[in-house]
Amino acid sequence: MSIGGASVSRIEIQLLINDRHVINAEFKRHFSPLTIKKLISIMPISGLISKYNEKFVYIKTDLDIGVEKPVNNFKKGNIAFSPSGNFISVFLKETSIAQKYNLLGIVTSDNLDLLSSVIVGDKLTFRKSEI
Repeated sequence: MSIGGASVSRIEIQLLINDRHVINAEFKRHFSPLTIKKLISIMPISGLISKYNEKFVYIKTDLDIGVEKPVNNFKKGNIAFSPSGNFISVFLKETSIAQKYNLLGIVTSDNLDLLSSVIVGDKLTFRKSEI
């Protein structure tokens, strides 16, 4: 379903690295509608990047929400929220983890590899798309 060319079920977002590099992505409402609604309401969300074993990068948020349609298998480019840690992750490779996450969406541009080269402490911002 779309309204004026914009989809109701997909929300275009951007990941901004150090206020310079843009990675396009989208949230898909049917994955975790309550989590996505809350994240959109507090965007932009910025934080310092942390890494986990080169499998994903993440930033801490102030959002406190429970588990919603939990998953623990991820594909390269998936974006997910950790209810137990209150952080948003972007997966750099196919990964299975023990912790349950709320799946949010996917990276839609071809430059996901920019996140592989970030260093801990770089800034990552999730914002609504300006397109």
